[in-house]
Amino acid sequence: NDLSQDDIFNSLNIYQTSTPWMNGYGRYPGQASGLVTLTNANYPYNTEDSISYDEVDAISITSSTKIELVRTNFAEVWMWTTSDNGSVGEEEFTLTKKIPDTITSWVVTGFSLNPTSGIALTKNPSKIRVF
Repeated sequence: NDLSQDDIFNSLNIYQTSTPWMNGYGRYPGQASGLVTLTNANYPYNTEDSISYDEVDAISITSSTKIELVRTNFAEVWMWTTSDNGSVGEEEFTLTKKIPDTITSWVVTGFSLNPTSGIALTKNPSKIRVF
């Protein structure tokens, strides 16, 4: 259950990284400059299996009532936090947290996101034993 650089790049490779051609709209923003956008938008790709408007009108949609469960035990996710280092270029970052009182050991890794540098991962995990 850990991230690695290979895991991240392999995960990104499974996504279609092109903008679909749509009838009448063959060009897309950024096409001439080579821009590729990753998004979770639902683009209707031109395929032979496309659905006509008449078929869409004939589809019946039923809604079911969702039961909303309230989660109250977060002991397993005590380390997840968002924090701002505040200084770009720093090589070290110290985080102080109270560890849950359980008989276990923890392997702690982390990652950071930066608008300029992108994603960075910890080089070596920290190991914590709690008794």
